[in-house]
Amino acid sequence: FKRILTTYPLFLEYPDSSTPFVLTTDASGIGIGGILRQDTPSGTKINYFKSRVLDDTERRYDTIEQEALAIFWCISELRSYIGDSDFIVETDHKPLENFH
Repeated sequence: FKRILTTYPLFLEYPDSSTPFVLTTDASGIGIGGILRQDTPSGTKINYFKSRVLDDTERRYDTIEQEALAIFWCISELRSYIGDSDFIVETDHKPLENFH
């Protein structure tokens, strides 16, 4: 997540309907966020950034719950952008890697 934010161009591009989306999410003790991108033959296209601060209750969640919340919240917030397109969710949280 941090690598994408610091290495890719930080400007947004229009989506390509022929390419699936990749949603990379992450959570910390204070916030959650995600990056919606498309990996194309010509390179990675950043489509959207989304983040927010966790409220007091969410800060008390276990790590797995915060990571799952990041996925759920990002999908919910970006549903109108993703539409019916195929997408892949990437997470660095091992217990959620094989979640389908």
